[in-house]
Amino acid sequence: LSPRLEDVATLCDFPWSSSEERPDGIVCDIGCDHGYLAAALCIRGKNVIAVDIAEAPLERARSYFAAVGISKPKLYLSDGLKEVEETVEVAVIAGVGGMTAAQIIFSAPQAPRRIVVQPTQQFIGQMHQLRLALASHGYSIRKEIWRNANSKNLDRSKKASLAHRYLITLCADRDHESKAPSELELLVGDRSRAFEATLGARRTWIAHHCNWLRYLATETAQHW
Repeated sequence: LSPRLEDVATLCDFPWSSSEERPDGIVCDIGCDHGYLAAALCIRGKNVIAVDIAEAPLERARSYFAAVGISKPKLYLSDGLKEVEETVEVAVIAGVGGMTAAQIIFSAPQAPRRIVVQPTQQFIGQMHQLRLALASHGYSIRKEIWRNANSKNLDRSKKASLAHRYLITLCADRDHESKAPSELELLVGDRSRAFEATLGARRTWIAHHCNWLRYLATETAQHW
C-alpha cells in the first residue's frame, strides 16, 4: 500500500477505547476505486465490503482482486452505504472532500461504530466543518495521523511556501465517551496526550494558514 492508504488501514485496526480489543466486524471501503485498500485489508484478515457509485471502479477492483488471488471482498454498486445489506462496523472513505464524505456516510440507513476518513481538502475551515459534522452525529475523534504530503522537489519560493500541505486521516468512534470539542479543537484538533505525536505537524499547518492569511491581506491591500 502507499503510505497514504497505509494510514487508513492502520486506523481501521486501531483498538477500541474501552480495551485493547480491535475491530473484528465488517469494514466497508466506500469509493473503493482500484481496490488496493480493500484487498490489503482482506489479506490482513479483515471482513471487507467494497463499494462504489459507478460500475467502472468496481470492474477495476474485480480485476485487481483476481490479480492478487483473492475471491473477496464482496462488491456493491451503491451510493455510500445505501445499498449495503450487512451491518458495517467500520466505514472508510478517502479521496473526496470532507463534507462530501460526511454527507455520504450520514445519509446512510445505518451508523457504523467507527468512521475512518481521509479528505482531499484539508484547509483549516474544511477540517473544522468535518470535525463538527462528526461531533454533531455522536462521533468522537480517537486518533489523527498527519502526513507531510509535500513534494521533495517543492520550490521554496514565497508563493510555493503557501502550498505546504499535510494529509490528515481521522478515526472517529460513535461510542467513545468524551466531552464536546471546543471551537479551537474543531479547528486544529485535540491537544491531549493522545494526540501529542501530531503537535509538530499541527503547529506547522497552523503557521502555514497564518502565512496564507498575511499573504492574502497584503495582496488584497495592494491590488484591490
